[in-house]
Amino acid sequence: MTPDDRLSPHDHDHDHDHPHGHGHDHAHGHEAEREVDPKRYEGIEGWVIREVSECRRELLASLPRERYDAVSEKVARGIARRATLRGFRPGKAPLPRVKQLFADDIRKQTVETLIQEVWQEAAESPDVRPIANPSLTEISVKDGEPVRFAATFEVLPMVKLQGLDS
Repeated sequence: MTPDDRLSPHDHDHDHDHPHGHGHDHAHGHEAEREVDPKRYEGIEGWVIREVSECRRELLASLPRERYDAVSEKVARGIARRATLRGFRPGKAPLPRVKQLFADDIRKQTVETLIQEVWQEAAESPDVRPIANPSLTEISVKDGEPVRFAATFEVLPMVKLQGLDS
């Protein structure tokens, strides 16, 4: 494949420290791919938040494969609309060919989208008061299995006022 055959969906391929609108900390292409212990995710359908310390929480998510597949299909169609492949008019390349050529980009964007969606759902929960975006600590995306990931984040501590009686 030549550089003319691809259009990077990120329009860049480097690590960076500047904000970029995804709402979570990471380095592109370097997700936390450590081995996930499936036992940590037993009984979780969707996501849960566990207390790590007074000011730290952990988000654990186990998402059905169907949700991943649906987001992946949407991402692939978006890339297909922007991709320029030799022999095809812009945006007219066959989807199976686009999926083959851009498999890594599709996977990365799908994972980022799922993490962002789950984080937005969790952050809207009334008992979650995050003061920073989450940091991804582990992720597992294997064919035929649920997508599992964990992220930690800081929260405001609970403050109990005492002794204010007049």
